[in-house]
Amino acid sequence: MTEEIQFLWKALSRAKVPGKVKVCVWRCLNALPSRVNMRNRRVISDNYCPFCANVPETIEWTIVLLTCSSNLVFQSFGIANVAAQRSWIPRLAGAEIQLQAHTWLLKFKKWNVVHKHDKPNVVHTWRRSEEGWFKCNVDGAWDERAAVGGVGVIIRNAARDFIEALAMKMTAVGSPMQAEIAAAPEAAVFALQWMTEQLILEGDALLVIAAIQNKAMVNHGSFGHLLEDTRRILQSFKTWKAGYVRRDANSVAHRLARFGLTLEHPVSWFEDPLI
Repeated sequence: MTEEIQFLWKALSRAKVPGKVKVCVWRCLNALPSRVNMRNRRVISDNYCPFCANVPETIEWTIVLLTCSSNLVFQSFGIANVAAQRSWIPRLAGAEIQLQAHTWLLKFKKWNVVHKHDKPNVVHTWRRSEEGWFKCNVDGAWDERAAVGGVGVIIRNAARDFIEALAMKMTAVGSPMQAEIAAAPEAAVFALQWMTEQLILEGDALLVIAAIQNKAMVNHGSFGHLLEDTRRILQSFKTWKAGYVRRDANSVAHRLARFGLTLEHPVSWFEDPLI
């Protein structure tokens, strides 16, 4: 198989057209029993046109050029000398056939555009905790230029009442992952100052939350000590668990973390709702 043929087959497989079109092209190019194809399959030994015996009987010779055998077929329907009189199909060279086929493909795509139905935007909102539980939402932010991180924490009870919040800046933070991981122990320490009851630590960094939940994952990586500190602090609560939420449902903590990037000293809010 030549490189050109290989290229055509790859182009056909990657073409964004219905599968039945690909099958049709494949059958026309490869599967129809022309004498050339039959010889390639070792069915016959002679691949020349049985009517004129001058050229190999390829798919192009049989169907596209409408010579010899196709004339015989049309004559059986009372249509004589189609090859000489056909005005409804041009005689094209190989390169012209490829160009014309590409033009037809573009027209097909133009008139058969599949309009994707936009999925409705699903807005994820914060959900209150179960009765008796406090929920601590935490997020980390990162400023690459200044190499600093921001921490945002907000704690609410099962009645959705605001309890406390924190925004602060961390120095020497080299990546967004480090900011997310370093924010977790800060949130645990902040919550522990005011309660020791049942706590849910909730964040939008899936890998961080999974590592905190799974003790086996804690010691892995260069920030394993921070994850271990987070688990150790959380053990001080009567009961605790960690949960993952989407960014939409963690928006307050996210805004606090972004605000923390601009601070020189930690800022806390107690009992009064955030404005």
